[in-house]
Amino acid sequence: MAMSKLYISDTKLSEQKPYIYCICIKNPTALVYIGQTSQKRGALGRFMQHIRTDGTLMKQVKAIGIVDIADVFVAAKDLTEYNIFEGVYSIPRNSLELLVQSTMKAKGCSSVIPFEVISTVANSSQIHDFEIQKIASDVTEMLCSEIPFFDNKQNGWECSNGLL
Repeated sequence: MAMSKLYISDTKLSEQKPYIYCICIKNPTALVYIGQTSQKRGALGRFMQHIRTDGTLMKQVKAIGIVDIADVFVAAKDLTEYNIFEGVYSIPRNSLELLVQSTMKAKGCSSVIPFEVISTVANSSQIHDFEIQKIASDVTEMLCSEIPFFDNKQNGWECSNGLL
């Protein structure tokens, strides 16, 4: 049986705050899942829900014919500093998720390790809001600097602000 490792660089990832997160899977193929949450157990709790056998991520993985995954990396961005993404259901946070996901789909073709974005998100009414577009651009750049598909120096999956 293979060893599993979990590195958590910030224990605040389990606090109830608005987050946008990126789950990267390296094996058997490079996949990315973009999501958002403001749930009780934070980004860490949402990640745990995703990797259950009936979790949203695992359903998406199984839908494309993959049975088992390995080498998983998660980066999350706390959105509280922006003061517009609060609440259990947030149209601005959903809009941010859509914008980040769309940009990541385009970036997947040009990264050092090409990847496919497998998450889905409903259309949202505030995607044309300039402030949300600017935040989405900043968040996407932050994720690209953290996740291992963009920097060939990160083949060991080291991270500074996420969890693995």
